Amino acid sequence: MNDSVCLVTGAAGFLGGTVCRQLIAQGRRVRALVLPGDPAMGYLTGTDILCDGGCVAGGAGLFSR
Repeated sequence: MNDSVCLVTGAAGFLGGTVCRQLIAQGRRVRALVLPGDPAMGYLTGTDILCDGGCVAGGAGLFSR
């Protein structure tokens, strides 16, 4: 069994959300990176997607979890 987690940046957007849903449908584990305070993050709640607020530009914090 593959224990890898797919990190999707911009997951609250149209394309990122579509990618997340397709990965979940394939049985993959998904962690979503969404800008802090992005109101579109609400679209990801209630799914099997683990959401984190952050920004790719602040790279150091991405690997501290």
